[in-house]
Amino acid sequence: MRDYREYLKEVLSQRKTLDSKFRLHQAAAYVGIQNTYLSNVLAKRVHLSADQLFLLSEFLGLKEKESQYLMNLMEWARSSVAQRKKRLKSEILAYEQSQKQAKSHLKATAHHPDSMELASYYLDPLLGVIHVFLQIERFAKQPEEIKRALRLSDTYFIQAIHQLERIGYIKSTGEGGYEVLVKNRHLPADSILCLPHQTLLRAKSQERIMETSSSERQSVSVTFSTEDEQVDKIKVLFLDFLSSAEKLVSRKPGEKVYQLNFDLFPWSGE
Repeated sequence: MRDYREYLKEVLSQRKTLDSKFRLHQAAAYVGIQNTYLSNVLAKRVHLSADQLFLLSEFLGLKEKESQYLMNLMEWARSSVAQRKKRLKSEILAYEQSQKQAKSHLKATAHHPDSMELASYYLDPLLGVIHVFLQIERFAKQPEEIKRALRLSDTYFIQAIHQLERIGYIKSTGEGGYEVLVKNRHLPADSILCLPHQTLLRAKSQERIMETSSSERQSVSVTFSTEDEQVDKIKVLFLDFLSSAEKLVSRKPGEKVYQLNFDLFPWSGE
């Protein structure tokens, strides 16, 4: 079973990668413990209490399910009651399986940002769109067409291209065009960048939808009531749909760039 302190160490390391000003003592101060104690926790010499882990999860901005997973890992490590450890293990494995299931339906490589350059890729939604445009031959040869299609300023477009070059996703062919070096990347669901990336991309998508004729778009919004069991089945259907859609779009080179968004969430809480 994975040690919760290893998981914490990874999340804190990722936080430091994304924010060069971040220091461990900030997290320790938020939790109300000494910096040296937190260092000893990460070195697996001591444990956090449940309250301390809760505050640290809050400081890191972990989602509720991820925070609960972390709490279960800690409780499993510290519990001495066999029946309780068995139940906790079942909950831990169920969460891990749900994460694996989502990832297994997509062949695109899950990508964990390891620098500020890569983080900026996900925090500027149009960079990803430009990246996909460049995977189409006609746009790769004439990148100015992308600028016109997206109605981008000269300054922004030049900066975006340079950013994609810096992170190693594209390179110049020396003839005014570009070659894509990295394709089909996506953020894992447990990345701290996932939610802000999706939120920013949906905002940009909505702007584009408002400018697109009804004959060229498919938009559906449905509010419904049902049981948790049925929602779980809907999630499986969606994952199957994603897998089928990915197979379809990978069969031949694309000629146009499309956007597909899907949201399923409870209005009434979990």
